[in-house]
Order: sequence, then C-alpha cells, then structure tokens
Amino acid sequence: MPALQLDHIGFLTASLEHSIAAWRRLGFSVTSPRVLWQTAGAETVPRSLGQSSAHVMFNRTYLEITAINDADPAHHLAPWRRAVEAPAILALAAAEPLTVQQGLRAAGHAVSAPGVALRQIEYGAHRGEARFEWFMWQRHESPEWLVCVLRHLTPELVFQSAVQEHANGALELSEVYQSVGAAPSAGLRFASAADGVRLLSEGEFDEWLELDRSAAAVHAASTARVALRVVVRDVAAAGVCLQSAGVDWAQTAQGLRIAPEDAGGAWLLLSAA
Repeated sequence: MPALQLDHIGFLTASLEHSIAAWRRLGFSVTSPRVLWQTAGAETVPRSLGQSSAHVMFNRTYLEITAINDADPAHHLAPWRRAVEAPAILALAAAEPLTVQQGLRAAGHAVSAPGVALRQIEYGAHRGEARFEWFMWQRHESPEWLVCVLRHLTPELVFQSAVQEHANGALELSEVYQSVGAAPSAGLRFASAADGVRLLSEGEFDEWLELDRSAAAVHAASTARVALRVVVRDVAAAGVCLQSAGVDWAQTAQGLRIAPEDAGGAWLLLSAA
C-alpha cells in the first residue's frame, strides 16, 4: 500500500456563516467560502459539485468547513449529512491516488472513479484555480466518514503562508482520533493506515481525553465520536485567546480540551508543538 498521510478534515454544516463565526471565535483564521467544481472521466468543462467550502489553513494540512448548496439526495456528501454539524470528511494524501484507487477496486472495494476537483484561490500572493485529483469510498463501505484520497496538483496555491497565521497560535492539524465500538468499516480501517489517523476503543478514547463522567456523557451522545489534535505555538497563549472569546476549555495532559459544541461536533485538543 502506498504511503498515506492526513491531509484535511471536513465539517459538514447547514450554515457556513454560523460555522465560520464559531471557528473564528476559537482563534482560527478562516478563508472566504468558495464554490467547488469537478471534472471526471472525459469531461472537459467543469461542473458544480453543489457544495461551498471555507478553510482553516496550516502548513501541510487544513480544516474544511463545507455546506451542500441544495437538498439533492444524490449529492456525494448526502449520506453523511447529520441533524447537527459534525465531522464528515476524512481526506488522505497520496502521491498517486489513481494507483491506490486501482488497487482498491482490484481487491473488490467500492470506491468511486477518480476525478479532479477545482476551487478558486483568492488569498495570498498567488491567485488562480486550485486542482485536486481524488476519489472516495462509497457509503456502504465507509459509513463513519466520507473517506477520500487526493493529491494536490497546485499546492503552491493552496498552502500559502498568508492564511496560516491564527490568533490562537495554531500550527498544524497533527492527528485525528476516532472512537470505535464494534469493528470499524473497510473505509475506516483503510484510513487508519494513514499517518495521523488513530482508532481507539471507547475506553481508550475517554481515558486519552481525560473525560470525567459528565464529559463522557457528552461524548457518548455525540454522533461523531471524534477528536482532533491541533499543535499550537504556545498553549498558555492559546488559553488566553479562548478565554477572551468566552470559550470554555479544560486543561489535560494532552493540552487544552474544547467540547464538541464549540468545535464543529468534534472534541478539539490544542497541544504543545
């Protein structure tokens, strides 16, 4: 299996405006929303993906905040739409996504045909059309997340330093933790082979997050059961930033723990570099 790395996490929301404000409240810089486009197969004219996204950018990873622009039940993200805002996309980077896709199909797995997604970059010194080669796992083999594999064709447009400065001192999305009870799906098992993706049992997850009985109840009620670890320049300074915005947090051995209701439906840890 070719090497895989965590590329980004996507949060599916019904209101981009509300979600962008929530992430800015946590001290993150968020780009302006842009419509996503795609070409696939022999197509030469891009078609809308029916989706708009804003981004929290780091050096080599990012958070995507995305909304489906219509109620189309056939939209590729529709199977992962929940009643509340929650993490929905787990994107992995590979040097050759097509090779990975062909290997999975040959092994009998349900993955989509490869395509090229597009979005306009209108920040920093370089402007233009960012392009991504990608494919995804189908819902019945990956019910927990829309797991996709991609390669940035224009990384110089996407990862610009101009949008990587955050008031909370965030530097990188380092890890994502998924709490699993029963056996994980084929898509999630595949994703767990990537650098930066960890599967934990319910007990391990609660212990790692240092959840007391009250906090564990919040976790048990969550549909996502996910934690993100973001490395920050200075944990104490991040705490001051959160406090000034009125965001509650708890100090743990791992860093500052922020509850799902304040972080897009996932537990968020701000940890030392």
